[in-house]
Amino acid sequence: MPKDRIDFSGVPQEIRSGGKSYVPPGDYLVKVLKCDKQWKNDDHSNPAYYKWQFQVVEPKKFKGTSVYNNTSLAPNALFNLRNLIFAVLGKNVAGRQVNFDPATLYGKTLGISTDDREHQDKTYTDVVDMYPADDYDSRKEDGAQAEADLDEVLDEEEEDLEEVEVDEL
Repeated sequence: MPKDRIDFSGVPQEIRSGGKSYVPPGDYLVKVLKCDKQWKNDDHSNPAYYKWQFQVVEPKKFKGTSVYNNTSLAPNALFNLRNLIFAVLGKNVAGRQVNFDPATLYGKTLGISTDDREHQDKTYTDVVDMYPADDYDSRKEDGAQAEADLDEVLDEEEEDLEEVEVDEL
């Protein structure tokens, strides 16, 4: 795929968050497998976008599962591609014009956070955040601690519930 000249000059400097294969909401370490440049409905009058395929590396339970994410080349949506480049390469391209070849990211890893998206009675995986692979372990630990804290609160609330007979109501 030839390089595209992309102007990130109108993209804010701060890094913000963002398939068809399903993984539950959570954090994953993924490897960039491939990227295809596409247009909505194959209509070249629409802004192009990159369709990325990631493959889960961690956790092992989902290893090998594909997760997909699109990054639009429309000027007002370039922050998402900028976030991906930053997560993989550690370079903030905002405010610059760069020659970008998606293949330069193939085989490299990054962390992603996913959430569920419902569409036409189906559940899909949405990539809602992309971050450097080095941050994966700390995010995974933070998520596990938050889940443990929530379980503790729920257990305490259950203890506080008083049993009521249905007949008493």
